[in-house]
Amino acid sequence: MVKKFLSYFSLKRASLNTKTSINSFNTSEEMVRIFSDTQKSFSTTNNHTNEIYNLILKLYKNPFLAIYYLCNKIKNFAALLYKSQAIGSYKIDKLILNELKSIKFDIIHCHDLNTTYIGVRIKKNNPSIKFIFDSHEIYFALHTLNWFKKIKAKMLFKKVLKYTDGFITVNDSIAQYFQQLFNLKISPVVIKNAAQQDIQKVPYDNRLHKVLNLSFKTKILLYHGGYSKYRGLPQLVAAGELLPKGWVLVMIGWGKLENDLKDIAIKNGTISKKVFFLPKVPQSELLEWTKGASIGIIPYENIGLNHYFCSPNKIWEFCNADVPFLAPPYPEFKKIINKYNVGWFIDEEITSISIINMVKKLDDHPETIRKYKESCNKFVKEDHWGVYAEKLLRLYEKII
Repeated sequence: MVKKFLSYFSLKRASLNTKTSINSFNTSEEMVRIFSDTQKSFSTTNNHTNEIYNLILKLYKNPFLAIYYLCNKIKNFAALLYKSQAIGSYKIDKLILNELKSIKFDIIHCHDLNTTYIGVRIKKNNPSIKFIFDSHEIYFALHTLNWFKKIKAKMLFKKVLKYTDGFITVNDSIAQYFQQLFNLKISPVVIKNAAQQDIQKVPYDNRLHKVLNLSFKTKILLYHGGYSKYRGLPQLVAAGELLPKGWVLVMIGWGKLENDLKDIAIKNGTISKKVFFLPKVPQSELLEWTKGASIGIIPYENIGLNHYFCSPNKIWEFCNADVPFLAPPYPEFKKIINKYNVGWFIDEEITSISIINMVKKLDDHPETIRKYKESCNKFVKEDHWGVYAEKLLRLYEKII
């Protein structure tokens, strides 16, 4: 078993009930001690970080919360020591490296390419430390990068792999892509963004219908998550005015597109009639809110490999609530939907008409929705975070 463990997470990647669910492991007390020691070294000159350190002590018996918070904020903590959030990323990395010199550990687990500078430096300085590279996406295929940054990222990715003792990614499609592209010497370990299985199965408490003043008979098409570009959200909101009688669209989330999406609903006269917006809810409550939906939707557009090969945690969040979902026919969606009957396909080209046609079809066959809700339960019994926590532990034990 791993004696000591340090996980340095990307600021953008730490999600409750996904692969950061360290409370699934049996090494929690040792992990908290390591993180507490790390935070203590960051906490000597700043009141805010002292408060965080005190929080760790209070959460000692629930280490996942402390670990999650620290990992998601660690660069900000370092920047606070300089009293500036604008300090360059390279300088923050150097500061963190300096702080880590006093901490001994066996494994450094880096999430995504932008954290690997620290991991590789530590590995170079101490080859006995095991380095795990956890790639949540194909970083050099991000649509936000220009051609030069993509080439640079791909070169860095290849370099990092030379120091890697364990390589993790989020699904079989991306694992196969990396294997073929880089002719990997070590097989990727697939750790999916699965949720904890809902064992208690508490009945729906009608909270979603109540907060929107909807009849409990109203059927809900639900999207939850970030309001980002290329997720098919304008098309989804525009579809609201065409929903069958007795159906509404509910959007639970946040993001830069929120006002634009609301403007579409206002223009169509559907805001708070056929289309409803709610702010994001705590991750710990998301399951209970999701239970109010008849079906969910993940209308991601095919703008590149990361969307085409995606397997978002929404899959498990919907199915955990016994809510089948609509999605385009991308490889990972197809594998799950075809095997478990937990959803239906909309066209790969995301349009309002494609969404509405499927909703109308399902409205005509309500027994199909009921049947697929039962299939969701079977899926999460076989595919949940506990399965992947075991795989992660086996990887740690194998390389140590």
